[in-house]
Parts: sequence; C-alpha cells; structure tokens
Amino acid sequence: MPQFYDLPLSFDSLSESSKELLCRVPDYPLDYNLFIFKGIHKVRPQMKADLCEFRVQAAENTPRGDNADKAVHLGILKPADKDADANDYELELTTTSKLQDRLMKILILERHRRDIAMLNRVLEQENKSITPIALTDPLVYKIKSPLFATLWSQHYDNHEQSFKKFAILQNLEYEFERDLSENPEVNDVTDDDSLIRLFCDSKDVMEFDIKDQIDQDLLDKQVLDDSKIVQIMIPLAAQAILMGVSF
Repeated sequence: MPQFYDLPLSFDSLSESSKELLCRVPDYPLDYNLFIFKGIHKVRPQMKADLCEFRVQAAENTPRGDNADKAVHLGILKPADKDADANDYELELTTTSKLQDRLMKILILERHRRDIAMLNRVLEQENKSITPIALTDPLVYKIKSPLFATLWSQHYDNHEQSFKKFAILQNLEYEFERDLSENPEVNDVTDDDSLIRLFCDSKDVMEFDIKDQIDQDLLDKQVLDDSKIVQIMIPLAAQAILMGVSF
C-alpha cells in the first residue's frame, strides 16, 4: 500500500483546516522555507555518489545483533555490472526526504494560490482576472513571489554548501525510521494534514512579523542564517551525528 506522500497531490485534496493554517503562514517564512527545500531538492542528484558512500560508511559503523533496530537503512540498489560507478547506483530517498519533498509541494501549492491572488489584485484595476488552473506537478511551477525570486537568484550560491550539508543529513535513517507508522501515538506524521500541522506548529513561523526586521536588510546574512523559521526535517540517525552520539 503506497504511503500518503506517494499519492497525487492537489490543493483541493487538502482539508479546510489545513488550508486555513497555510493561509496564516506569513509570506517570509513561506518563501524562505521554499528556498531551502528547493535548494536541498536541487543538489541531491548532483551528490548521488557522495550520498551512497556516506550511507555505506555509516552502515559499517552501526551495531548489529541485539541493536539491529538501530542499523542504518542503506536503500542503495546496485546495477548488475559489479564494476559500475557509484553514480550508476539507484538511491532510495529516506522517509524524511520524502516527507520534506511532500511538504515542499504543499507549500508550492499555497504559494501558487497567493501568486494568483496577487495577480488578480493588480488586474482588478483593469476589470480582468485570472482563473487558477490546478497544478498537476507543483515542482514545475515557477514561483512568482519577488521575495522568493530574490532569494533564489541572489543567495542560492552562498547557501549551496548548506543545502548539500542538509542533503547529507537527510540521507541517513535507522531501520525503524524507514516506515511510517499509522499509529499517531508512534508517529506524528500520518497524512498531509498532520504534516501541515507539524510545519505550522512553530511559533517562529506563524508569529513571524516582518516589522521586527525593519532596521535591517531582510536578505542580509544574519537574517538568512536565522534557523528559527526554517523547518528542515532531520532523521534521528542524523541527529545522533549532530549531537556527537556514536552509532
């Protein structure tokens, strides 16, 4: 049975409560998280060999036997040719990466809604309007937000190494992290609604006030490096590395 993040996605498929939550997300946290998520998504294919090597090295240092549940899930499909280059391997995304990609698509749908609303406000003066067309593939949508466009065009290069770092961290998960549990007491994310609630649960996101940044450039490095509004998902296995805990 496919997981919810593998199913087709549309704005209309979201619950009304989820739509209301997304509507309350301020523009800056919305666009900045889209900038980060899309950056990580872009660098992954460029790093396939590094991601494969990292998984293999991590797996070699994980416990076995009684602690097999903490073994790192490899998710590497090797080609029939034993001499094939690592770039030829198929790399299965971690559950965390799949969830973040799903969240990214949801945020793109919300951004699309706002872009259409913004264009209609401009066209209203000419007694014109745009009827939105449902996005069949959110990833191909070109975001119209000036803030996102500025982030992507002027700050991508400066943050590319950070994108790669997070791609590495999201690349590692324990065996028990691989499959989502349908029991909400075990896993906080079981569907799109719970994924949206998780994102919107941050006060730093929902209560972000652009007026608080009035005395400094919103796009300077200090603000861009402020992680309080960034909702990057990190697997438990990678968190262990960040905290210096051995496998």
